[in-house]
Amino acid sequence: MTANAKDKTRANQATARTGLHAKDPPRVDRATRAAAMARLTVEHGGVAHRDALRVAGVGRADVRSELASGRWASHGRHTVAATTGELSEVASRWRAVWEVGGGSALDGAVALVASGLTGYRLDRLDVSIPHANRHRPVPGVIRHRRRQMPPTVGAGIPRVRPEWAVLHAADGP
Repeated sequence: MTANAKDKTRANQATARTGLHAKDPPRVDRATRAAAMARLTVEHGGVAHRDALRVAGVGRADVRSELASGRWASHGRHTVAATTGELSEVASRWRAVWEVGGGSALDGAVALVASGLTGYRLDRLDVSIPHANRHRPVPGVIRHRRRQMPPTVGAGIPRVRPEWAVLHAADGP
């Protein structure tokens, strides 16, 4: 057994004993958790990615505490909401991208709305994902596995460029 494998085994044993992940930051108080969540959710419509929370110093145990107390709500494996109510449209889009899988991007009409289209009511969330990537079914989200991903916009929420999104939206369901 290599030294790296021994370290992983020790970390797994420590996780089993304590219930804390080896890479988790130390526990923080409720005010610190709330401040971190507030900073992270500003641009995401009230939701945060669990990895971003961890980087901000809020570990798994802290998130578990907030969820158990009813102050935060889980909306999948990666998405945590700062409130327990319905998600906003912006938050629903971020959730769709985070929960479907790595490399995913908004597509179709939802990508156009995220790019600034107004006067259009969305009836579904379309997300494209590279064909070879892992993906998970997400309620309310239609996944499109693409052998070749169309070009995406670099700023803000990951989304297909408008000229491609128009073509995909015209294709319909």
